[in-house]
Amino acid sequence: MILKALALLEQGRSNRAKNAEARTWLVKARRADPNDPSVLYFNYLTYAQEGGGIPEQAVIGLEQSFRQAPYDDEVRLTVIAQLLSEKNGPVALSFLLPTDRQCSR
Repeated sequence: MILKALALLEQGRSNRAKNAEARTWLVKARRADPNDPSVLYFNYLTYAQEGGGIPEQAVIGLEQSFRQAPYDDEVRLTVIAQLLSEKNGPVALSFLLPTDRQCSR
């Protein structure tokens, strides 16, 4: 299901209708595995690449994806970009700084 959604997401770069179709597959993937953070991340991307406003639920999903997979730099950078688009630089900066857990050995 996710692979189908990713193929549609790629097609969505030139055909916006494919983004909506990708979201239907992502809903199915989310139901199949509600703990997979990639589904929330890819859902966010379907809206982001359309260039319009991103629904609050998609932004919340992106944040949840980061909480579930803080090791994923791609998700981290996407969260930072979203925060910067919201003019929330101080919080975005905090995502760039190491945390105590990252510094401890």
